[in-house]
Amino acid sequence: MPELSAMTGVGVRVRGALRGLPRMLRMLREDLWTAPVDPVPPLGAPGSPVGRPAFGMLLLLGATLVAVWHVPDLVPRGAAVPEYAVLLVVCQALALLAGMWQPLYAWWASLGLMAVSVRIAESAMTPGELFPWTGPEMALQGGALFLLALRVHPRRAVLALGLSLLAGLVSSAFTTQAITTPWTPARRSSSRPWGSARRCAR
Repeated sequence: MPELSAMTGVGVRVRGALRGLPRMLRMLREDLWTAPVDPVPPLGAPGSPVGRPAFGMLLLLGATLVAVWHVPDLVPRGAAVPEYAVLLVVCQALALLAGMWQPLYAWWASLGLMAVSVRIAESAMTPGELFPWTGPEMALQGGALFLLALRVHPRRAVLALGLSLLAGLVSSAFTTQAITTPWTPARRSSSRPWGSARRCAR
């Protein structure tokens, strides 16, 4: 009887969780898509941030530097830089700049471009490299999340951070590059120099 009551209690909790799932999904949709962000007064209006133009110039400079820094991550060493790699880093820099006006949609665009960059960068990745956990990619994602956190409730910022981390983990897990681990045994070479030496000695 105690086991039966325990199973019944588990079933009730599972049914309660399933009934609350639509509400949770609706809350996520509102927090990460439909709910507006806090507005920023236009330049010159009362309450407008005084240092906003200077911040915009610094953001433009930072986005440009990170984009240039990011190009080698997408191209194999020694190869010519293709046009699509330049276009991708430009779009990622523009998405970061757009966060000053539309931080929520800019964050979504940055997240999608990160997934695209993972697929493009596979040919340039070395075994064991955990892309997109590189300096430029984390700077772009961190910048988009920072601009979003300035304009939304902390709960929404935490949800966006969690989704960004999940997207990065999924992107890293589904790359086709082989991951070399320290416990992976090294392949033995087919040529054996000591065997050749013995044959020569004979």
